[in-house]
Amino acid sequence: MKQTSPAAVRGNPALRMADRLRERFGERAVGMVLALVLEALLILLIVMMGRTGFQPAGSDSSIASFDVSQAAEQAPAQEEQAATQPAVQVPATPSEQTPDSQLPPPAPTLERALSVNPVGPPVVTLTPEEFASTDISNLPRRRPDAPSGPAYGPPAPAANPADSQVVGTAPDGSPMYGARWYQEPTDQEMAGYLSTANPGSWALIACKTAPGWRVEDCVGLEEYPTGSNLQRAVLAAAWQFQVRPPRRGNASLVGSWVRIRITYDRRVR
Repeated sequence: MKQTSPAAVRGNPALRMADRLRERFGERAVGMVLALVLEALLILLIVMMGRTGFQPAGSDSSIASFDVSQAAEQAPAQEEQAATQPAVQVPATPSEQTPDSQLPPPAPTLERALSVNPVGPPVVTLTPEEFASTDISNLPRRRPDAPSGPAYGPPAPAANPADSQVVGTAPDGSPMYGARWYQEPTDQEMAGYLSTANPGSWALIACKTAPGWRVEDCVGLEEYPTGSNLQRAVLAAAWQFQVRPPRRGNASLVGSWVRIRITYDRRVR
């Protein structure tokens, strides 16, 4: 192997580094370092060629093939056919154009309608008084028992002040009227029955009127206080009560139900 002079080694840095590697690792290490350097240079060269788009000469050329024989055979046949057929002249006709006035109007569309009438329906402005008058809660309410349809015939007669007052519903579902005594029971008639009742109590009973100012079919409705036994005492003494039948329109309603209230002191309300 050729030996390098010491002066040349001192003047060249690469040689100095190679000499140091040789002295430290031997001849094999120097070869490995040189191989790595060459590989790095080769990789760098490939990367630079990819960035610059380097292509070898002639790589962009393309090959195109044409069939000339078939075209050459068809050309004489077409020329002979054109010579045998006479030329047909087509008279030039002016292009027909429809004037704008004869064109049909365009079909109406949503966009055209909006463009013609861009403004919505008119807005009605109400004063506070007019707005309050439109509140349906202020309208008069119809009674539930009022007829919904038109009424025919003569008007109903006005209520007579002498008519008996309806105070509830009888056990059979008919109207029940307030009782009016024909003759109040005496102390002697009630004494024996009230002896079993507690003082300071009252009772309500319902009875059906009968001819001769009598009552029948009496039933208990209420007593206060509960358990005072006054309701039982009044039902037991009702057979001797004399009550006027209710009246409606100057007619006596015998057989109608009446409500009777009796307190311990025999006052009827």
